[in-house]
Amino acid sequence: MNSAWLLGGYAVSLCMFLIALVRVRKSFDRVSLIENSSLEIGSILLVVLSYYVQIGFLEVVCYHFVFWCFLPLPKLGQKGNGPVFQYLLMTAGATGVFLLLSPLGFRTYEIIDSVFFNQFLLWSYIHVVSSFALSRSHPQWIARWFWKPRAAA
Repeated sequence: MNSAWLLGGYAVSLCMFLIALVRVRKSFDRVSLIENSSLEIGSILLVVLSYYVQIGFLEVVCYHFVFWCFLPLPKLGQKGNGPVFQYLLMTAGATGVFLLLSPLGFRTYEIIDSVFFNQFLLWSYIHVVSSFALSRSHPQWIARWFWKPRAAA
């Protein structure tokens, strides 16, 4: 596809989004407005970045891994240093176990790198995609795609 058509379509959709955002801006405070449009804002930045950096599935997996490593920390930090330390220790331990099972680990059996890589891609894809629909732990802008809002207590 001609990149001029792609950029033109993107510019039109961006303008439509901004017009819609201006119409509803008084309904939200600043934080809610940013939270409710974070996917669109992130998309803009990602499209611009994609002109300079090739973004593939492994970059998405890396983002997912880093995002979920850090997302629980603020909430755990409210409970004190103990839960944060325990979480970091469990994360490092799980990462170490999976590295030992990978071609990088010490093993007595042979792993064909290409088979492992294909299995990694398959299970990463299944994990990332299914986690959107199965986990309520996502930020609100993702959770609202799959879950009805929780009733107020």
